[in-house]
Amino acid sequence: MKIARNHVVILSSILLLASCSSFQMPLAQLKPLSEGEARLTAIEMPEFVHEGLDYDVILHVDSEATPQISKVCFRWLSEGISSASPSLNCFAANGDYGTGNVCDPRSSVLFPGSDSFCVDASDIRTNVPGQIVVKIRAKGLLPSFNKLQAQAEYMLDGLPRLTNVVKTSITVDSQAAEVE
Repeated sequence: MKIARNHVVILSSILLLASCSSFQMPLAQLKPLSEGEARLTAIEMPEFVHEGLDYDVILHVDSEATPQISKVCFRWLSEGISSASPSLNCFAANGDYGTGNVCDPRSSVLFPGSDSFCVDASDIRTNVPGQIVVKIRAKGLLPSFNKLQAQAEYMLDGLPRLTNVVKTSITVDSQAAEVE
């Protein structure tokens, strides 16, 4: 009976650790910050994005003091599942492998992201501790874009430094794509 209880405790511990590891916090976020260093921890904005509208993007920053932000750069991305395994379309086509068909992993297409666009310090608010609020205008949206990426530049000891990159999921409104 005691052995069975020990197995249950061990199995429960393993499951707990496995569920915590699914959180997927990057190892860089676990490393302590050096003095003056800033690290972005999250990005918030509305999920649905419409072409030509302004949005307040909130970046959460981990830093001992409010960093002196000189600019924040963004990029719209198209991210998909990166895998060399065949797609579901392949299985629907009865696994018919060959060059140029749906089962050829080399036939997958990666969509490029947008060019970077930056907002300078005059349009950045840092009046809430731990947050950077940046107003952006959604321009050049493609229906394939499903992420917004951000990275901030801040001053440390008189030199510009870059934070890590953070991303958030977005959905481009279908009417936004028709406006182009």
